[in-house]
Amino acid sequence: MADSPLTIKFNTPFPQAVEAANKRGVMLPADYYALPAAMRSREFTVSYIAKIDQIQAILASLQKAQVSGISLQRWQKEINYQQFGITKAHAETVFRNAMQTHY
Repeated sequence: MADSPLTIKFNTPFPQAVEAANKRGVMLPADYYALPAAMRSREFTVSYIAKIDQIQAILASLQKAQVSGISLQRWQKEINYQQFGITKAHAETVFRNAMQTHY
């Protein structure tokens, strides 16, 4: 975990913004929500997921989706969200929040 919040300016070129977003670490939800709000921008978590490797797999799939422009529907099929014990609605929320945060 870094000591300062992640800052990406509005006019940052897309490749640099992707690179900065990809440097985010993964944390279990309890640890993530224990952080000060300003520090959460450097980390990534998924509520109701209890294993770091699962969170990392979701983050990697979201990073791939961002770079290649995969749609929500295609991402949901590729990630097979049921394997993580989350619902289709939860997977949609994870995707939308991640894409908005990355952009």
